[in-house]
Amino acid sequence: MGDLNPPPANITEHASFTYVPLNVTSWTALSDIFEKAFSQHGRIDHVFANAGIPPRTTLLEDKLDDNGKLQEPDYTVIDVNLKSVLNTTALALHYMRKQQPPGGSIVLTASASSFQRFAAVDYTTAKHGVLGLMRSIVPTLSKHASATSATTQPIRVNAIAPHWTDTGLAPGAVLRASGAICMTPAGPARSALALMADGGYNEALVFSQALVDASGDGADGEGVVYRELDEGLLAATKAMCAGRGPSLDETMEKIVEMKGKKAAAAEVEGLEANAGGVRKL
Repeated sequence: MGDLNPPPANITEHASFTYVPLNVTSWTALSDIFEKAFSQHGRIDHVFANAGIPPRTTLLEDKLDDNGKLQEPDYTVIDVNLKSVLNTTALALHYMRKQQPPGGSIVLTASASSFQRFAAVDYTTAKHGVLGLMRSIVPTLSKHASATSATTQPIRVNAIAPHWTDTGLAPGAVLRASGAICMTPAGPARSALALMADGGYNEALVFSQALVDASGDGADGEGVVYRELDEGLLAATKAMCAGRGPSLDETMEKIVEMKGKKAAAAEVEGLEANAGGVRKL
């Protein structure tokens, strides 16, 4: 486990558990923890990209420098909640593809704000990006498997989308004071574990929400409802966009194919021109 903050002592007592202080915004630090895990265990089966911090900017702050010029907004939330997830995924894919046998599962922490309007500009932008990462990397992996004649794609990528949860991002006392119903971390943790353990899940987005307040949400995450949402969301989107030309993927594949043919033709033309020049000499 890598985190800026050390875990509780009762967790670190387990012989199979290793904690490494980690700043997820550092590529070097992320790379080092993957290297350490791979060296220690011989393979990496599951990766949980869970780092996150609360909103910091609305883009309306108008912070000016000494010359009265607008300063760049604070994008730390983008760095932590999105860029670090991209980097974690890249490293996970690297190790899971090269290990023998290849394979593994990656679980990304998205959010209930990944598919809804939510007035937390940087946070919602990042969480939409996390959902976009899952939706794009799964078909990319499938195409790569097809291109390499692999019979199956052994790497699964899924995401969890927790509703209000009693964490450092949104303390339960604050949530309850606002009238919200919240889960303990056990709620979303169960969905993450299920996505890791069940090999039938791939490109799933599991939403979790408290039915009762955290006081009734025991250590096993009871009192929480779980729903797989992305299949329904994508089906609705497909229906709304049906009959308006080829899909985004179909169009992109055609463009790539056309570019490939054009590049190949240019290469052949260049070779022929060079060959012709040699003959003239």
